Parts: sequence; C-alpha cells; structure tokens
Amino acid sequence: MTEGQNTLLVGATNQNVAANPTVRAQSSNATQGSSTVFTPDSGSTAYFVTDMTSAYFNANSVKRGIRLLNGRKQVLLQDEITASASVMWRIHTNATVSTSGTSATLKIGDKTMDVSILNAPDGAVFTTSKAERMSTDGEFPEWNTQA
Repeated sequence: MTEGQNTLLVGATNQNVAANPTVRAQSSNATQGSSTVFTPDSGSTAYFVTDMTSAYFNANSVKRGIRLLNGRKQVLLQDEITASASVMWRIHTNATVSTSGTSATLKIGDKTMDVSILNAPDGAVFTTSKAERMSTDGEFPEWNTQA
C-alpha cells in the first residue's frame, strides 16, 4: 500500500499502479576516477524532477524535485502539490525522531539530519506515529490467514 512506501500519500488512498510519471535530470558532470573514493568539488551538483501527477487520483498536480548541494553533502527535496485532499509525507526510519512544528530532527548514533517545511499551507506540521495500517484501510481477505 502507498502508506507504507516512504512517499507522498494524497487523500489517504493508494497510488495508481498504472501511473506513467516523467523524469528529467541533470548534473554538473563530475566524474569519479579509478579510485573507489569520490570527493566532488564544492560546485558539484545533480538534480532530478519528476511529475508524479498520474500516480494520484485526487490531485491536480504532484511534482517532486531533489537537488544535491554544497559539494553533494546536502539535499534539497521540494514537493509542489495541488490537491484538495489531505497530503502526508510518510517515511519509515530507525532514527530517533523529534518534532517541533515545521521542523524535525532525525538521529542515528552520531549522525543527525534536520528537516524543515519551508513553505506549506497553514497547519502543516511534522508528527510521528507507529508504523501501523491506517484506519481507512479496507480489508484484504486474501491476506487473512484465518479466512
């Protein structure tokens, strides 16, 4: 189900499995030599943008862009969504997560990732929850071992 796939969930419904998203990508053409270690220069970047509108039944437009910044040490993820239904960005993680309104911090060991909602509708906040099926899910008898 879409809710368990570390992606956008629009209107608490599954994505269209017949979707045909489009993608465009580009990079600064930094190349790795024969070494297994790649250290890009500070101007090295890459990005991709995908139009995922066809994956959603209840959205007018869903686009996601990802760009690597600061010598590919930082990531900017940008979603542009036009939908009248609710939108959730759901991820599964083993990190310890703390949230405060439009900011979240994920920690694993000595590694930290800070996430911020930069521009969103009023009331958009980060929350945490258990990885459980949503109450809106239907029954799947073929998966029920007691049926």
